[in-house]
Amino acid sequence: MFSLLCGLVSLCALGRGQLATNGQLDDGKRYICRAIPLSGDPTCPVTLLPELNVGGQEEELRNTVMQLRETILQQKEMISKQIGTINELTTKLSLCASTTDDRKYDKGASWGKEKQNTMGDVPRDPNDSIDSMGKTMQGLKDRLENLEQQHLRANVSGASFPTELRDLLQRRLGELEKQLLKKVSNLEEEKSMLSNATAEYRLKTESTLSALVDRISELEKGEDVVGGRFDAGQAFVGELSQVNIWDRILKPVEIQSMANCSSYIPGNVISWLAANVEVFGRGAFKRPMETCQERLPKA
Repeated sequence: MFSLLCGLVSLCALGRGQLATNGQLDDGKRYICRAIPLSGDPTCPVTLLPELNVGGQEEELRNTVMQLRETILQQKEMISKQIGTINELTTKLSLCASTTDDRKYDKGASWGKEKQNTMGDVPRDPNDSIDSMGKTMQGLKDRLENLEQQHLRANVSGASFPTELRDLLQRRLGELEKQLLKKVSNLEEEKSMLSNATAEYRLKTESTLSALVDRISELEKGEDVVGGRFDAGQAFVGELSQVNIWDRILKPVEIQSMANCSSYIPGNVISWLAANVEVFGRGAFKRPMETCQERLPKA
């Protein structure tokens, strides 16, 4: 019975195939071959299963997978940018610290040319460093807000957002914020130390400049007129007396006798004579010479 039924179905299919190949029009019907048990009634109508909308589900799943993949790629890109930002901040902070140390221990920098900023966009002022890091933190917070907005949009569209990745990003951002706050506090401490060192260095510089001005004013006394030629003999500061020049080296005994006023040895090249001494220059004057005994310290 079953073999006969299968043969009839095959003949029907071949007949329709021959009709289709002979150029007759297709009526749009399709025949389904279905096995039935031997005890079943072949005349009963076949109950067709409802057609499943498989294409819609596959399309929805495909869209969800694409959204998740795009979100993961965006988050990977953001993480790589954040790692680059962290490395850049670390480099800038190390360069700023080295510049601070150079300014702290460089003693002759004020007398040379002003150093140029060869560090590119690295701020030399600690205030600029703090502002730059604040802008970076604000940018990271904006990125986190964008991620949260993407999460909300994903929830509205029905796509599931990976919670573990969002928690990881929030944890990483929290750690980065703590590191930035610590570095900001360190920069503020270095700024206070640098301001103190700068004030001390300014005082030393002012005292050195005042000493140089005094020395220049003393050197100006060596000019006969303002803008005249410099005369080293007129720039002498102090007292001068009993200048003798010999053509030989004095013996220690002779030097000792002249020091204790036991003897006087005039120079054989130039001998000091008070009558032949002439005084020139502003502020120079001549006083009566003291005797050797008067110049000795009194016991």
